[in-house]
Amino acid sequence: MATQRMLFLMSLSLLLHLWAAEAAAGHTEEAQAQALLRWKSTLLNSSSLSSWSYAAPTCSWYGVTCDDHGRATQLRLTESNLNGTLDALYSVALSSLTVLQLYDNNLINTIPVNISLFLNLVTLNLGGNNFVGPIPYQFSKLKHLTDLDLSINMLSGPIPWSLSMLSTLELLKLGQNNLSGGIPEELGALHSLEVLDLNSNSLCGPIPTSLGQFSMLVWLDISGNHLSSTIPFELGNLTSLVYIDLS
Repeated sequence: MATQRMLFLMSLSLLLHLWAAEAAAGHTEEAQAQALLRWKSTLLNSSSLSSWSYAAPTCSWYGVTCDDHGRATQLRLTESNLNGTLDALYSVALSSLTVLQLYDNNLINTIPVNISLFLNLVTLNLGGNNFVGPIPYQFSKLKHLTDLDLSINMLSGPIPWSLSMLSTLELLKLGQNNLSGGIPEELGALHSLEVLDLNSNSLCGPIPTSLGQFSMLVWLDISGNHLSSTIPFELGNLTSLVYIDLS
C-alpha cells in the first residue's frame, strides 16, 4: 500500500510539473504575441508582417525564431519595408532576444534607450534606416554584444566612450551618419574587435594611438571624416589587417 501511495504521489507531482510547464509556456506565448502585435500596430506599413496574428503560433511568424522552450530569441526583419519607430518594441516578454536585425527599413526618430534592456542581445543591427539623435550610451549594458551596426542613418553627436565597455564586441559599424567629435581613445579597450567602420561622418581630431591595440582587427575604415593627417606609428601593430582606409 505504501509503495502504491508513493507511486501515486510521484505521478501526481509529475503531472503538476508538466501542467505548470505548459501553463508557463502558454503565458510566454501569449505575452510575446501581445508585445509584437503592439509594436506592429504602431507601424505605418506592416504588410510584410501579415503572418503576425493570433491565428498562428508566434514562433511561426515571419522573422521570428524561437528556442526549444518557445521563447523568441531572434527577430530578423531585414528589408521588410517597415515604416515607423521602435518606441513600442521593448517588452519584458521579449527579454530572451539575442538577435535584433532590422537593417534596411524605413524606421525613424531616435533609437529608444530601452533597447539597452534587451540584455541578452548578441547582434544589434539597426543600419540602413532613418534614425536621428545620439547613440544611446546605455548600450554599454549589452555585455553579450558581438555585433553592433548603426551605419547608414542620420545619427548625430559624439561616439559614446562607454561603448568601450562592450568587451565581447567584434564588429562596430557606425559609418555614414552625422557623428561628430573625436574617436574615443577608450575604444582601444575592445580587444576582440575585428571590424571598425566609422566612415563618412564629421569626426575630427587625431587618430587615437589606442587603435593600434586592436590585435584582431581585419577591417579599419575611418575615411570621409576630418581627422588629423598624421598617421599614428602604432597602427603598424595591426598585423591582422586586410583592409584599411584612412582617406
